[in-house]
Amino acid sequence: MERFRDYCKKNCFNRKLQLLDLGLGVNASEIICEILNRHENISKVNLLKNRLENDGACLLADSLTKSTTIVSVSLKNNAIGRRGGHALIECLRYNQSLVEFDIGSLDGLHRNKAGPIAMESLSEILRFNKTLTFLNVSGNSISNQGLEAICRGLKENNTLLTLGIA
Repeated sequence: MERFRDYCKKNCFNRKLQLLDLGLGVNASEIICEILNRHENISKVNLLKNRLENDGACLLADSLTKSTTIVSVSLKNNAIGRRGGHALIECLRYNQSLVEFDIGSLDGLHRNKAGPIAMESLSEILRFNKTLTFLNVSGNSISNQGLEAICRGLKENNTLLTLGIA
């Protein structure tokens, strides 16, 4: 674990933490959260194509809720399910620094599947969040129910500029 902690520190430069396609799981999430909680100079987090799953996503959601400096997060293709997706969406309720939030899924392995219930929470959050300008929830099995929920939230939102839902 110490080697991984050192690896993370080496991959944290220009205020970005980028750990792409490394197969990282919940144990790595604990260390990543520790780094995010200790280093307030990090503004962008990109963990594309790992295996954080629900437990790792919940840990990250807790750290993101407390953060005041992180403005961009990408968690595409991390095998995040309903519980983890809901926790991540809920962090948007409290975090007022995030401008870009990407939990979308690309074709292939480790697709995220937050589902329509997480989108119900997102609907309410979109009404009140005044910082988010980019949101990607594409490929998350949101169904028509989730899409309708997002649309309800967008009626009162005038800050979101880009929405990925395909």
